[in-house]
Amino acid sequence: MNGDEVEVLVGVMRLREKIANIEVVVNEIEKPKEGKLEKLQKQAKASESNLDFDEENQNAELNIIGKRTDEAEDLLDKFLDKSYLSGFQKVRIVHGIGTGALKNFVHSFLKNHAHVSRYTLAHQTEGGNGATIVELAK
Repeated sequence: MNGDEVEVLVGVMRLREKIANIEVVVNEIEKPKEGKLEKLQKQAKASESNLDFDEENQNAELNIIGKRTDEAEDLLDKFLDKSYLSGFQKVRIVHGIGTGALKNFVHSFLKNHAHVSRYTLAHQTEGGNGATIVELAK
């Protein structure tokens, strides 16, 4: 390279270009399109369908199979808050078996949550390695 060229990274490619041909571009922040907003609202409604509260029999369950950890974190926090405030003593979180990444995330999340007194993998009849039983603080 000589003094009037620069090296530009475009993805994984390195290109050399004359400085005179380089232009600074500033992107404005893009407002969400109506379609994106509607999609987010649908996702929020769908996440509510992952919650199963049977207050009569004191059962609460959250199914997060197939969720990413960032999605699961929000759902877990809301679920534990609602369960605690509803007076549940035990709840079940269904995370599936898969690679174990979601289960590990759930367990590390539960370890530091204020409403959790202890947790354990579910008995085989309750989901085994694919579910976690959580005892809530009193």
